[in-house]
Amino acid sequence: MGVALLEEKNKSSNYIPGLGDFSSLITPSPAADEDASATADNESGKKCGPPRPQEQPLRSAMDDEPESEETEEYYVDPGKHKYMKVFACSDSEQLASEICANLSTTKGRAYTGKFADGEVIVKILDEVRGQDCYIIQISALRRASARSITLVTPYFAYARWVTRHMESEGVAGDPALTQPATPLAASDIALMYEAMGVDRIVTVDLHEGSLEGCFDVPVTNIDPLGLPLKYFLGKDLHNPVIVAPDSTASDRAFLFWRRLQNHGVNCGLATMVSNRKLGKREFLLLISRDFGRDCIIVDDIIDSAKRMSRTVKDLRQHGARRIYMYATHGVLSPAAMERINRRGVTEVVITNSLPFPEHARKSEKIRVLSLGQVLAEVMLRIYEEKSVSQMFWDNQKKEGSKRPSGTATV
Repeated sequence: MGVALLEEKNKSSNYIPGLGDFSSLITPSPAADEDASATADNESGKKCGPPRPQEQPLRSAMDDEPESEETEEYYVDPGKHKYMKVFACSDSEQLASEICANLSTTKGRAYTGKFADGEVIVKILDEVRGQDCYIIQISALRRASARSITLVTPYFAYARWVTRHMESEGVAGDPALTQPATPLAASDIALMYEAMGVDRIVTVDLHEGSLEGCFDVPVTNIDPLGLPLKYFLGKDLHNPVIVAPDSTASDRAFLFWRRLQNHGVNCGLATMVSNRKLGKREFLLLISRDFGRDCIIVDDIIDSAKRMSRTVKDLRQHGARRIYMYATHGVLSPAAMERINRRGVTEVVITNSLPFPEHARKSEKIRVLSLGQVLAEVMLRIYEEKSVSQMFWDNQKKEGSKRPSGTATV
């Protein structure tokens, strides 16, 4: 009976191909068949319930036998997220697939094409009237009468252009970027999103927290440090030191140091302080002068890797043992890969907030952590009108330790 229902569902016009052969097998809507249900497996290996033996046929609520509690775990509630739609642009398909897999839903269908003159056309192929949409194709969904539009942009472009005295790493011929004529592009992007109908922004690890003030709509800035925390806790680190490559990264490095301390890791904290007027860099070790230690450089973006390269050089001069680099957003320009492969950095850890560049795939020094599960949980909490900050409350409760007092210039 269950197999027949599944075959009928596949033939119906409501069936939407999704993440793979079986990742999008979601039950029909209650309006179409209130009693039918099916399973939803995703590519990452997570299932909606315990594994079913291969010889056991697909079951339906219409079978004669009453459903047991164990049987109910095999199925996804077809109406749980029926007013939620997730759309992806071409360069975020993989991350969107992971998010949908964690939400046990399929991606919304949209067509994106180009005219001969390069203009882009976007057509929404699903009904979105009255739906809560999490999207990239903003204005097209607004015109289709979506109830709300949440823009999920893990990497907020132009976030480094939030002040006139922006850092100019990675920009050729850049002295003029510190002049009063420098545009505040981040603010312009914020206005553009709002003009196109965005109701909420979800992003990850903004370069400048002050950027949230550029928006009139709610902004959810996700703290992703739990991902590298779990990763490095699994490493056999020797007397580690957390290093901020610049004063602008010191707060982020301090938060990571504090979380490691809260998990029982006795580690040091250091920062590189640049005096841009004098063109000098000073190395400040806030905890312990001992070296021959493993170092973890913590930053938000690795683009040209110039700052990483300088910091690695300084750490080597002070006797560092192994040097790791964590950056949330891996822009990884070709010049960055040359520096990563040439310099003495042991490993560079990033997230998949940006598509992984093709020229970086051959490097054995890059590790990518997935934001899929975190973003899916945030989106679900927004959809169900639950607190997003509660996700990170456990870490926040533990972070009661104080910033180390006293500095030692090495």
